[in-house]
Amino acid sequence: MNKKKMITLLAVAGLVLALGATAQAFTDNFDTPHNYLTNGLGAYDGLLDGDGTVTTNSLNASLDRPGALYIQNDAPTGGWSGDSTGELLYKEWTGDFVATVEVTDFAGNLLERVFHNSGGILARDPDGGLGTQNWVSMNYFPTWVGFIAWNNTDSARTEHGQVAMHWAGDDTFAIAEANPWIQLERVGDDFHFRISADGVTFYALTDPAYAGVPDGTQPALVINRPDLPATLQIGLVQDGTNGIALDQINGYIAFDNFSITPEPATMLLLGLGGLVLRRRKRA
Repeated sequence: MNKKKMITLLAVAGLVLALGATAQAFTDNFDTPHNYLTNGLGAYDGLLDGDGTVTTNSLNASLDRPGALYIQNDAPTGGWSGDSTGELLYKEWTGDFVATVEVTDFAGNLLERVFHNSGGILARDPDGGLGTQNWVSMNYFPTWVGFIAWNNTDSARTEHGQVAMHWAGDDTFAIAEANPWIQLERVGDDFHFRISADGVTFYALTDPAYAGVPDGTQPALVINRPDLPATLQIGLVQDGTNGIALDQINGYIAFDNFSITPEPATMLLLGLGGLVLRRRKRA
């Protein structure tokens, strides 16, 4: 083997090993009954209430909702507080990713909303604390706007990509129910926020917001966060407050078919690297 080929082989092998450290996909269909409040974290790495105000009454797989993760809490501040993430069940992940989940149940309806029930996928800096929370989230939020992306920088939260306006007469629940899949992707410092009707074809939230239901023709929302570290806590969150204004029930959400995978470019590099190594081994 000549020196040039050796250097190439070592470089490819190093890249494959580096990417492969967290390139194994994580999936959970929540078919196995498990109570995360009483029986431990199972396959997950942690459970977090960002500001300590959330009282979680249920957090389980396939107990309250067969084949789904059910989160139900009473959050006096919930996601409306820049310090709070709501109740977050997470995996730690290093590098780029695509996180996807299907929403199968949600508290409230068009006539009896649960204020301010919301939930979705959140990616958080593990070093955040009170006053220094840094995260982004892709939220299912028919309570007000159908869907929304939240961007939290040092506990100051901004809203982006809202789809519809309940106060203007839009049927935000019908829009959300027609698009039960949500997705959050990281590519370098950029984060992308998407919805889907079938879990196959995804459309990006729009920038500017309130541009209608995403269909791929509107400008896509991209949030740039160079401050977020390589390793994030990525998980599922329910962060609504209790519905005292209408029906006196606590907010809840149910999820199915959760996955975290390397984003496509990383998968391509891994595939090419593996192909080079296999060819070199045969030679």
